Amino acid sequence: MFRRSALVMTVAAVLGLTSGVLAKLPRDVDEFRDRQTKEATRPEGAAKLWFEAIYCYSKESTRDAGRKMLSLGMVDEKWEKNTYFVDGMRSKPYIFRSYAQGTSPSNSYKMDPDQFALQVVSSEADKFRDGAWRILLQSSGTDKPRPLVLVKGADGLWRVQTYSDIYGDVKPPA
Repeated sequence: MFRRSALVMTVAAVLGLTSGVLAKLPRDVDEFRDRQTKEATRPEGAAKLWFEAIYCYSKESTRDAGRKMLSLGMVDEKWEKNTYFVDGMRSKPYIFRSYAQGTSPSNSYKMDPDQFALQVVSSEADKFRDGAWRILLQSSGTDKPRPLVLVKGADGLWRVQTYSDIYGDVKPPA
């Protein structure tokens, strides 16, 4: 277990995803767009922003802004028709919190959405899709890492393309 934790922390540090360099959740869609032009130039930055949009969507008070942020950060324009994904964000937000370092089922996946680092296991060009990037993320509620696949748009920004494994069930919070 120590080796996996050390690898996750090392990869996160190399990718600049450690908590010391992270910004707070975007206040609004304009701030998201501004950050996207800077941070989504790298697949890892786009992935982090995507999770931030999910955390915004998961809260009723910021759901509308989160909806717009998710649409900006994804290739799938019809993501809202994916009932499993939408239901997960609304009724099981802990699934998405489980990808933040320091969470666990025993602490009910408690984390600070304004300051978190993703548990990145690997980040590399996707071997199966030309031009795509594959990031393996470790959820603290599962044994195996799960893939998130991103593609670069004509604007030079990375967006989430394949995410179906990310919202799969995890161990329930204590």
